[in-house]
Amino acid sequence: MFNTFAKCLVHIINLIFQIMSFFGKGLGLGGGRGKNKGGAMGVGGYCICAKCGTKILHKQDVKCTTIKCPDCGTTMIREELLKK
Repeated sequence: MFNTFAKCLVHIINLIFQIMSFFGKGLGLGGGRGKNKGGAMGVGGYCICAKCGTKILHKQDVKCTTIKCPDCGTTMIREELLKK
């Protein structure tokens, strides 16, 4: 009797997991937030060109990746990301 109940319970649990994964409610532990765990780098710092090394002061609320290097035209990146 108990063995049959345990088998049914395992079957039900497996069905629940299948339904949850179908609807994107998986039990994975991944953060899925990318670099810096989705957080901002904070105020200050520099945008730097990875190609020629030109540095400009980072402006608040402006992503470095939206700025082109004034010397060579390459997209700038945040200095902290270049050091990683």
